[in-house]
Amino acid sequence: MNPKQHRIPFFILISLFTATCFAARISAATPLRVAILPFQINAPSELSYLKHGIADMLASRLTWEDKVVVFREDDPARETPIGPISEKAAREMGAALQANLV
Repeated sequence: MNPKQHRIPFFILISLFTATCFAARISAATPLRVAILPFQINAPSELSYLKHGIADMLASRLTWEDKVVVFREDDPARETPIGPISEKAAREMGAALQANLV
């Protein structure tokens, strides 16, 4: 093989490597935003503490530093409606929070 034949595969390899590096930096720069909406626990009042415990556990399990940001029920920047939340209302709340997932 002459040296010119080695240039093309080498150039393709370098191009793919560079594109992969830039794609990784772009995706790392914008973390996924997840909103946890309020929910109701159908249990006796002595088990109502589970509502906050489950929300805390869910938020801690979903949070991934620099990759996933979680907005929880007790976030003061959020307005939490009282009563059932329809799918349309959930989508609107997600859009207001600029969340990727609700």
